[in-house]
Amino acid sequence: MRIKEKAMETNNIKKAASILTLSLLLLVTLVFTSFAGQPPKAPAASKEVAGRVSGISKNYIAIAYGSDEATHTEYEMLIPLDKSLNLTHVKTLDQIKVGDTVSIQFDETVETTIEGEKVFRRGKGIAFISAAPKVVESDVLGAEKQ
Repeated sequence: MRIKEKAMETNNIKKAASILTLSLLLLVTLVFTSFAGQPPKAPAASKEVAGRVSGISKNYIAIAYGSDEATHTEYEMLIPLDKSLNLTHVKTLDQIKVGDTVSIQFDETVETTIEGEKVFRRGKGIAFISAAPKVVESDVLGAEKQ
């Protein structure tokens, strides 16, 4: 009886080892196939854009940087801000308001996927250029820019 128990125990160990080996092989196969066909990321390109702030929060800034007079289209870029953001001519991000003119330095990475190109941006620095024009309210003349 003791011999049968040892044989069964050895058989169970072999089965467990086989299952573990197959599981490991499946995991390795899944990992390699998930990364297959993906090109390596291109290094980030440092870029700069200047324009009017059209929206701002502690994590993002939106910049209107140009327009097409013929189609009456305004070009705008939303840039996530880096935690270690460098500020020039202002002390805090709260000092920058919608309508102000700024220049923003950012890193841009382009990934090519099956669906097409994906662009990732990360703002590294903001330089304050000028404040938004003030609007004067008047009952007689209506609102006018100064």
